Amino acid sequence: MRMFDRNGSIQDAVQFAFDAPLSYTLESTSSVEEVQARYKDRTIRVLIPMKVARQWISSDQVGISFAEPGGPSLIIEKDFRCLHRESGEEYEDADAFPNPLECSELELAAGQRTLEADADRQSINTTPV
Repeated sequence: MRMFDRNGSIQDAVQFAFDAPLSYTLESTSSVEEVQARYKDRTIRVLIPMKVARQWISSDQVGISFAEPGGPSLIIEKDFRCLHRESGEEYEDADAFPNPLECSELELAAGQRTLEADADRQSINTTPV
């Protein structure tokens, strides 16, 4: 996200075969008013209005989704840290966002106490008179 914020675009490719790469770019631009996808010369370009891109970059909004009539439905999401990874693979998602499903033991314990308190209140409210 930092690179997208700084440069206004990011690009990568998937190599299906030696001579068959599929490139994709994500671009923030003032030339469109809604999210668009374009395909040409083995490249998918996703164009995002600057205002939408800025909101996405600076918020906890996870993704941007859109569908074009007769075209693709796409979801572009921020990359979260993997919850289950092999030892030594930590570097692979070092730039990823904290995973919302990650939490400390203290947060787990606090959540458990809240659930227990809610259950106690509910049993008090449902006890026949």
